Amino acid sequence: MAGEVTISLATIFSVIGFFFQVGLTVAAVAFSHGAIKTRVASIEEKIQDHSELSRAVAKLETEVEGIGREIKNLRDDFRHIMDELSRASSRGHARQ
Repeated sequence: MAGEVTISLATIFSVIGFFFQVGLTVAAVAFSHGAIKTRVASIEEKIQDHSELSRAVAKLETEVEGIGREIKNLRDDFRHIMDELSRASSRGHARQ
């Protein structure tokens, strides 16, 4: 029997073991990919939250600047009114 090919039991177990290792490696890579995908999604969410927070802070800064201008204008108006009252009071005392 010159053309016979014999496969030993050890060879079969070696091939099965090799495919088992390949399967485990593929499973580990898939698991790692899932974990990485979850971490990336978490980071993207944090970036989105940070972006929204940055916009909110910028909006608040703009509103605070506007309020500051309004307060300055009110102080100027108050000074103007006080000056007018002072002048009117001085004119009233001068006439008497």
